[in-house]
Amino acid sequence: MANAAAIANADTYLTGEKLWRAVLSLNICNIAAFCDIIGIGYVLEEVMDHYYDSTIVDWAPTAQLLGATVGQCVLGYLSDPFPRRNMLLFSVIFVFLISLGCALCIYSSNAATSVVVRTTSGVAFGSTTNLVNVAQNDFLPERRRLNFQGMQGGSVALGSVLGSLAGATLAMAGSWQCLYYIEAGLSAVAAVAVCFWLPPNKAGAPWSEVKVRLCTIDYFGLLSGIGCIVPGLLLMCRYDQFSLSVLISLTAITILCGSIFLYFGFTSPFDLRRYTTETMPHDTIRPIVPFRIFRNATIAALLT
Repeated sequence: MANAAAIANADTYLTGEKLWRAVLSLNICNIAAFCDIIGIGYVLEEVMDHYYDSTIVDWAPTAQLLGATVGQCVLGYLSDPFPRRNMLLFSVIFVFLISLGCALCIYSSNAATSVVVRTTSGVAFGSTTNLVNVAQNDFLPERRRLNFQGMQGGSVALGSVLGSLAGATLAMAGSWQCLYYIEAGLSAVAAVAVCFWLPPNKAGAPWSEVKVRLCTIDYFGLLSGIGCIVPGLLLMCRYDQFSLSVLISLTAITILCGSIFLYFGFTSPFDLRRYTTETMPHDTIRPIVPFRIFRNATIAALLT
């Protein structure tokens, strides 16, 4: 059985020019994503001056982080039933549209608009970086994955340097919106590369399998995690601006949501036997953070 599985997997592995094209397309996606992740820190002051609102500096990165958490989980799970290339292509096109949206925020005078767009951009960029890591394993044998993972580190560094230089230069020039036009251009190139150079890892799944995968998403973990982080950040950053009753309410929400998040992280995954199908006879809800892995002393030592 093991030999048969190895032979079947070998048919999907890429070599030669096809391999390098697929690797290049994934690394372009990384460059586009990390150009934004790093570059945003350099233009935040200019964005603040545009809106005359200092709170945007505090909440734009936080909003993006929360969006990235959602994107990594939801689109990452959906890449199992759907072809990985399709999900990555959707993610990169999403990055292109959101980058244009961020650039067009210069025509808005409402700071909340920028925060909402940055939250949505987090979903796009978070899902892109996650899918790049997963997609590469589909066309590489296990013994070669670490070598090509190092190449991804190079594209992360290149995207970070590009984001730093472009962000700093455009911030000094007072043209912060141009950073997002650069990101839109990079994501457009990435979309074309993924479309033509990255082969699909599988055919599309039937709706019954998609339904099961949707049920494996840890929605309680997502909501409780956000419900713990947002009030907690408010308590740490804005505690002096709230009355005692509001502080007590925020503290209670943080503790309650944090407890729910930890509960679902430490308990065993919920069995989805009622969603049994022929193609997927068994599956479970996968926690956002499976804390039970820390019961292994070796893993706990490595991660802490």
